Amino acid sequence: MNILRAVTGLTALHLLIACGGEVSTLESNSNATVGVELQAVRVAARQLHPGAGAVLQQQRWPNLRPHLHTDHYFIHYGDITQNVIETAKRYQVAILHPQWPSLTRTVVAQIQEGLDPLNPNDDVQVLLYVSVGEDLRTAQYTDAQMLADPRFTGDGSGPRVDPRGVYPNGLADFSGVQPLGAPSPGGSGFASFYLDDNDLVNGAADGLPDRNSHFGAAFVNAGDPAWFEVVDNMTMDGVDGLAGFREAMTLDFGRGLGADGVFLDTIDTAAPNFYTDNTSPNQGEFEWTAPGFADFIRRLKRAYPNKLVLQNRGLFFFDPRLAHYRHNPGSAVDYLLFESYRLNSNGFESYNPFFFADNKHNFMPKLAAEAGRPDGFRVLSLGYAEGPDISLATLNGNSSAGEQTLLEDIEETQAIAGFRHYITSAGLDVENDFVLQQGDLTDASPPVWSSTYNDNARGWPEQSDAPTPRVGLQQAIAESGAVRLRWDVALDMHRVSYVAYYQDAPFDFASNRPLAAATRVPLRVGIPSSYGRGALSATYPYEAVVDGLRGDRTYYFVVRAVDTLGNEDDNEQTIAVTLPDTPQIDGAFADWDVAQTALQDGDDAGDSAGPDFMDVKLHTTETALYLYFSSDNPFNLDGSPTYGYSRTLIFIDTDLDSATGYSVGAALGSERLIAGNGAYSQAAGAFNTGYLGSVQAAQSEDRLQTEMQIPIALLGDSREVRILLLNDETGDYAPNYGGYLEALMPMSGECAGDAGGRTCRLSW
Repeated sequence: MNILRAVTGLTALHLLIACGGEVSTLESNSNATVGVELQAVRVAARQLHPGAGAVLQQQRWPNLRPHLHTDHYFIHYGDITQNVIETAKRYQVAILHPQWPSLTRTVVAQIQEGLDPLNPNDDVQVLLYVSVGEDLRTAQYTDAQMLADPRFTGDGSGPRVDPRGVYPNGLADFSGVQPLGAPSPGGSGFASFYLDDNDLVNGAADGLPDRNSHFGAAFVNAGDPAWFEVVDNMTMDGVDGLAGFREAMTLDFGRGLGADGVFLDTIDTAAPNFYTDNTSPNQGEFEWTAPGFADFIRRLKRAYPNKLVLQNRGLFFFDPRLAHYRHNPGSAVDYLLFESYRLNSNGFESYNPFFFADNKHNFMPKLAAEAGRPDGFRVLSLGYAEGPDISLATLNGNSSAGEQTLLEDIEETQAIAGFRHYITSAGLDVENDFVLQQGDLTDASPPVWSSTYNDNARGWPEQSDAPTPRVGLQQAIAESGAVRLRWDVALDMHRVSYVAYYQDAPFDFASNRPLAAATRVPLRVGIPSSYGRGALSATYPYEAVVDGLRGDRTYYFVVRAVDTLGNEDDNEQTIAVTLPDTPQIDGAFADWDVAQTALQDGDDAGDSAGPDFMDVKLHTTETALYLYFSSDNPFNLDGSPTYGYSRTLIFIDTDLDSATGYSVGAALGSERLIAGNGAYSQAAGAFNTGYLGSVQAAQSEDRLQTEMQIPIALLGDSREVRILLLNDETGDYAPNYGGYLEALMPMSGECAGDAGGRTCRLSW
């Protein structure tokens, strides 16, 4: 929610709902090309029975995110005439409001079939409006009338308030907030999902549901499970007069509209408290409900996994400066609608320069970063042809008034921000194809770097300027046999992905083929743990790990942005990273390439609470002995769950004298024992003469690899040692009984051993 929303408290969509006009949702779902087999099934079904294809369309294609490929959508809140149906068929997504008697399953099916009923490639995804943050049923009832209606009294425990107490300016934390909140100190008697925070913040709760001051509908806590049941079961022809989820998306409830998804409106009920106060036209102090709103959307996705979800606004969920970010619904959202990104519904102005600058420079890059994640969403935008210099007739080619302004709106939303746009009237009832005809998606330009941190942000009434772009790779962190890369967002008309180039020599960007010797790696982006914690000046929205790298080597990295058409940027921002020449004890094992295999033992022990030793590696430095071994069977280093102690024993002869220390076979006398992650002293005839301390150890997630770091101080500062490993439960030795491994600190040279793997002396 931007400052415009905070000041005005309403949008054109919201106005329509509250005033009893058409209320619809903008959502775009794409019809990506489906497989030949599915096409054949649909075509055959339609040939047998017209409309059958629309029924088949209820099954969404597995492992396909068609919404990410949506290029155009249609939204209409007016009556569903035949002209509207024919216009809707030309789009990939059609958004309608289920308030008209003319909206039936037959109409939905006709639109879903597209222009050619026998061609599934032009099918249309239909989405229907549902309000989830305000109970639109209540707009026509007084509080007294609500108390006489069991639909609004529920369990009688509402209204509810913020369980943290009165926080008129909001808090940056929702930890421990219970989804049902606390009883209102003003009294009860209403359903548990109604809210009373506005009155409480303004002085005293009155025990009555808070309402939207413009439209009269009661605000709702979507995190209350009882509210989901209400919304799920509403019907157009029932007492509620509104379509709920089941009626909208299934074929066997209410009108059985069988739509492809829903448009969720009034999400802004959960906006941060500081967005409004008691001087605002439409106050809202319900931020504590934000985690519940996100849970509501996730529950919806679980209940209807093959359906699409469009979230209207709720931009705060994707702002990493806010606590809301850590509760955003993520992959449960397929589309997000950005209404009035530039052109708003006010008749006295085409757009507000301050609000547009805020949207473009502060909100849009952050939103683009979230949309671009592997499980991201498609952003749709909605503009209004309502300014004083614009004629609505221009949308249908019957006027040229304001045409340049409308074309600029398409440029800003589609070409620069990468949204998919539609322009209509404030009443959302002028069906048109203006953007479809004028919005050229031809793209031969590479993505343009931006920044989720705006160093040029300004507060009211000054306009924000564009952030200084953070081009390409920004951070590179050495890890175990890998490098973690971090970078910011790039913008494009089409979806953006990122690739890394790396090599072990500096890039020569002056050459004809500067990347010819580099390895190219498509990056699967993740979220850095530091992102979403406030200070964006030093954090970045994306990270990825490039692994399989050698230790004791310097690598040079470049990250570039590429769109779905293959246009790739050519930035030269390079970071060099030198990987450590010693393994890191972290449960990742790629960095063990710094050590050669000292021993290869066969599969010669059954599954047990200890390892069946396979490969063994040694590495030493001036201060520590590093040991790695793999196992043919998974095991826990501590011996659990079968034993309360480790069955993995490592004997170390620190004086190279088999006649001293604890005798392990004829060849080794051990002065030190590593059992699990503990070090113990040994002596002749004494298995354990005292605990010396712990060693650093880690295992892989599958428990088939183990690594250790043993400080030389625990070895009595010996510079050369002999080592023998034992699975104490099965009696499996590595090397086999009578052999040992020999290591010098620090170690160098080649490893050589006999063919039987009995002994291996590391030369230096």
